[in-house]
Amino acid sequence: MLRQESLSDGGQLLRVDDPRWQALLLRCDSDAYHQRGYLEAAAEVEEGDLRIALVEAAGVTMGVPLMLRRLPFGMDGWDAVSPYGYPCPIATAQTPGQWSLLWQALRRLLAEEDIVSAFFRLHPLLTPPDCLQAVALEHTVVEHGDCEYLRLDQEEQALWSETRPRFRSNINALRRDGWRFVADDWSLLPEFLAIYSATMRRADAESFYYFPLSYYQSLRAGLGGDATLHAVLDPAGEVATIGLFLRHGTLVQYHLGGTAAAHIQAAPAKLLFHEVRLWYRSAGATLLHLGGGLGGRRDSLYRFKAGFSKCARPFCSLRMVVDPSRYRALVDTWSRAAGAVPATPEGYFPAYRAAVTSAASC
Repeated sequence: MLRQESLSDGGQLLRVDDPRWQALLLRCDSDAYHQRGYLEAAAEVEEGDLRIALVEAAGVTMGVPLMLRRLPFGMDGWDAVSPYGYPCPIATAQTPGQWSLLWQALRRLLAEEDIVSAFFRLHPLLTPPDCLQAVALEHTVVEHGDCEYLRLDQEEQALWSETRPRFRSNINALRRDGWRFVADDWSLLPEFLAIYSATMRRADAESFYYFPLSYYQSLRAGLGGDATLHAVLDPAGEVATIGLFLRHGTLVQYHLGGTAAAHIQAAPAKLLFHEVRLWYRSAGATLLHLGGGLGGRRDSLYRFKAGFSKCARPFCSLRMVVDPSRYRALVDTWSRAAGAVPATPEGYFPAYRAAVTSAASC
């Protein structure tokens, strides 16, 4: 049974609708990935029990969303992982020292809650250097590659000039040929589901990424107008490419999307991203985060996103071993089952949850 103590004791695991989490969101820069509407939708499709770990130290406060999962192999206890996306820790801390105290308080809370390990997805734009500096002294921070973002608080011509010249030519050609942008149209959800699923199949994506219809319905209900579907239609009026975008305040996230197989060569996503940035710029947003390549690689997906901007920040994750002895016991059990030695701390984490297939795949 997860314990719920008073915050004056240093920390507490909260429900996502707890007023203390909502109050912290008002005090800190946050993202759509921190909002109740998103987290409750994510909890419907992800394994575990959604909680907010809230800690206080020296007058500053930190909170982070976590999915708490029962340990494998019949062992009592839990581990924790950030929900999908970038729901990084947010805090009122202003210095590395304050961040250090908060990380220590968080580790104590996790230990008290019988949590053996925790995996945190940090945020390319919202996780401050002081946070990384403080936590890297005690735990493993892994950099996964750059994520591209666009500054929308500049003139339209500046956005256009930052676009790769070949992209500008493609965009102009699509417009001339009758391809058309459609903004914020949830009636296109069936087309989105079909195109997105086909895109994931082409990418040989893991089963996790095939979200059910209920996930999108929950996002729309929970985030309201901050969750939008934008598309580009071909000259015949059929959906050629479509994307789901999430907004909170002035920050917009490209969440999920895809292009119909018949239209890949025409590259209508170039027109989509161009029109989306103008749409959100007109709506008062200042940042559009596009993300990176598959697995952080500088692949064709990354190069495509980099065609719209020269602004990039690294995406990092944090791997925290809260109880080293029990973590080693779990890894030993995994090794016997897999017949292999797990990867380094920079590899799959926690190592004892890696797929057990063959030694060659570990």
